[in-house]
Amino acid sequence: MSDSNKHIEDYLNEYLRIEKPGFAVLIKGTWGSGKTYFVKNYIEHQLKPNNKELKPIYISLFGVSSKEEIDSRIYEAVHNLINKPVSKMTFGVAKTAVLIGSNLLGGAAAQDAVSGIIKGSKKLGDFLKKCKDNYVLFFDDCERASVDLVELFGFINPFVEDDGLHCVLVADEAAWIDQFKQQSVVQKNVYEIKPSEKKSNKIRSLKFQIEEVNEREKVRSLKLIKEKVIGKEFTIRTDVEDVLDQWLDASNGIDQINERTKKILRKNKTLLSRIISFSGVSNYRAVRYSLLDFDLFIGGRGNKFNIPDSLLRKLEFNELLIADFFCIHYSFYLGNLTNADIGQETPTDIRVAAYMNKESNIDVPATAWEKHSEQYSIIPRLSVNTGSYGKKWFDVWKDWLTKSQYDVEYVKKLINESEWYDKDKNQLLQKIYRWPFLSTNEGDAVIKAFYKALKQKSLLNSNEIFSLFYHLYWYARKGALRETADELYETMCKYVKSIKKSLVYERLDEPEEILQYHSLYREYRDRNEEFRRLIENELVTVKQKKNRETFDLFYKNLASKDVKTLLNACTMISEQYGKSEFFSFQKIDVDRFVEIFSSHDPEYQDRIRSGIEKRYYHVKIDDEEKENMQ
Repeated sequence: MSDSNKHIEDYLNEYLRIEKPGFAVLIKGTWGSGKTYFVKNYIEHQLKPNNKELKPIYISLFGVSSKEEIDSRIYEAVHNLINKPVSKMTFGVAKTAVLIGSNLLGGAAAQDAVSGIIKGSKKLGDFLKKCKDNYVLFFDDCERASVDLVELFGFINPFVEDDGLHCVLVADEAAWIDQFKQQSVVQKNVYEIKPSEKKSNKIRSLKFQIEEVNEREKVRSLKLIKEKVIGKEFTIRTDVEDVLDQWLDASNGIDQINERTKKILRKNKTLLSRIISFSGVSNYRAVRYSLLDFDLFIGGRGNKFNIPDSLLRKLEFNELLIADFFCIHYSFYLGNLTNADIGQETPTDIRVAAYMNKESNIDVPATAWEKHSEQYSIIPRLSVNTGSYGKKWFDVWKDWLTKSQYDVEYVKKLINESEWYDKDKNQLLQKIYRWPFLSTNEGDAVIKAFYKALKQKSLLNSNEIFSLFYHLYWYARKGALRETADELYETMCKYVKSIKKSLVYERLDEPEEILQYHSLYREYRDRNEEFRRLIENELVTVKQKKNRETFDLFYKNLASKDVKTLLNACTMISEQYGKSEFFSFQKIDVDRFVEIFSSHDPEYQDRIRSGIEKRYYHVKIDDEEKENMQ
């Protein structure tokens, strides 16, 4: 357990040694701060091994709306603990009549309420004593019970005061009190807006004033009975590093998370800590949900391995993937982001107008996604810091958050496409896509990095060049750059021609794909399409070379005597995992294919034949190709 909470463990150990302490202990903390985890861990690793005489009864009060429901949960816990039948009818005799808010009006009645409610669970305490065991009652989720708080304390008090049992309450006290106040406000508002029904406003006003007095008495009752029940309070303080160490431990971590996933996450533990730190909220329930989601995403649960090991060996990519996943999912579970918010930004023309008219103090409210991006801006991530490539991950995250599923083969393809990304060289350039959002100094540094890349001829990816162009061209047309738009166009045309032998092929995004995220493309679409055609012309030779290399690799794999290598060729035939841009089964050298096929033994021939059959029956192909395949 975390050393930051060791003082609570030490105190509980001492508290449980006191015979009939006469008071309960309250453990407080915000939602998700680790209260439940701490208590359950304490029960399993401290109380049970070191104190055989005491029997812990853990009860969650989440959703309970009456004292009878609490009775039932205690009954179930005792029944499970002693592992022998306990007559529920006998147990039912122990239940008492429910006091639902009666006599809570004020004055002497408030005192009567306190003394009256605490009679509520005496018979239940007698029942526990008859079991001839020393019980410790742990009441968790106190703030999530629907019963009145005064009634709840009144129900617990006899266990402490009359029966001498040890009781530990676990609650988000701030939410507890807020909920109580909210209930009070609602009750007052009901009186305030209730139609008079022929009664004078004076009488209605008097009723409203009386209700306000009653609520003050009710709060006083709550304070009084809390002081009567609670003798010591602690606030949970959990260290992020400690929690991650425990949850990702190979032997004692979260059982539902696959060991492969734990291993990947352990290597990025510092990154996860930074994400939680930048969020400003240490909500461990949200952290746990995010960890479980990531395991499910990469296919750890059930050893499905949706994303195979071969695609998760690149440490730099893993870091970007984990950062993007956790920044989005942690924010989602904190309630700061929805799936619909992902990628939604203020239109660029509005941002640029504000940027160019700073003296006007134009107020441009940030979207939820922009606030999210700003909050984690220092952390490199796939969907934000990798340019046009990163935008392709938006749809993946949206589908995953909405449907808890995604196109596995598309994600595999995206991961394979990540090979071109070099963080050290391109990190500044990626900020061009968010240039209007940057400070003046950072914006200048980004533009200098761009021209430096042109001078060094280090910008080689075809799609990245195209994406940077239509963003910068739009900025130039708005007068935000030193170069005019025409000068920028000429500079970029000359650059592309100067690097044509080194140009790295990547299919250029289609206009329909671009317009999903970049409306600025539409305004100067004709010029953008001219530049697209220039790049595509220069890519013809590059693509031809890539085609030759792909076919050569296909024939090499097809001739291999290694099963896995051969299956790679069969996959290309069947198009089971998507069609390759550089390979078409219709264009194979038939004679060469038949020659290789004939050289294999029957088992390997069956594998090749199976690939062809999958293509024939499951892929949309024209009649001519079907005839050739037959």
